[in-house]
Amino acid sequence: MTDVGWRLEDGSAQKAWYLPSVNGAVILYLHGSPGNRFSLFDEASYLAKLGYGALLLDLPGHGDSEGAPNWDDHFQESVAKALDYVAAQPETDLGRIGAFAYSMGTLTISKVAERDRRVAAIALLAPFTNFKDQMKYEFRSRFGDRFWYAYTGALLAGVPFEKMQTLKALSNDKPLPLLIIAGDEDSAIPLEMPYRLHKAKAGARIWIAKGVGHLQFSTLAGDGYFRELSNFFETTIGEKQI
Repeated sequence: MTDVGWRLEDGSAQKAWYLPSVNGAVILYLHGSPGNRFSLFDEASYLAKLGYGALLLDLPGHGDSEGAPNWDDHFQESVAKALDYVAAQPETDLGRIGAFAYSMGTLTISKVAERDRRVAAIALLAPFTNFKDQMKYEFRSRFGDRFWYAYTGALLAGVPFEKMQTLKALSNDKPLPLLIIAGDEDSAIPLEMPYRLHKAKAGARIWIAKGVGHLQFSTLAGDGYFRELSNFFETTIGEKQI
């Protein structure tokens, strides 16, 4: 893989790895929080063996990328610039750019895909409906009534909760192939959230990994996990449409 990067309008440098496509299709990989471009390396390596190009991002304030880790509009700006980079590569077949995102990254790619038609298909791993409700669920399941302390602290740090609405971003009539993967033992995200997202988009697929929580899908979910990913991208961006 090659180190690549770009700068946002505020001047912050963003870093990523890029692997050219063999079959013309490219997949963007967006990590969660905390996380970095290495977080989905197993999935990218698997799909690269099938010919897919890969662009693995360090989102703002994560890994080697500059900026604040607030999951605000700068995150969408960075993904848009990643799309610019991928689309400019001679080996990329425009119309065959997909994305695979995990946890917090699912929010960002859903919001980008809502308005950027260059995103032809998205797979969401451990997604949530909106960040406030997800945070409330996770903190109450682990720490009792401490949610409001964490929520207030996040607000003061500039986290834009009112904009962090994955369900809203997907609830439109725009055709968008969508795969949702979730673990049935996730303590951070209630299983009803992935199911609500699945119902929001016509034609969406959902796959539930048995005995898996919020982490380590590539090692715990078995061969079925990788089959779901490869089947989804093969039937959406895998073959050039004539």
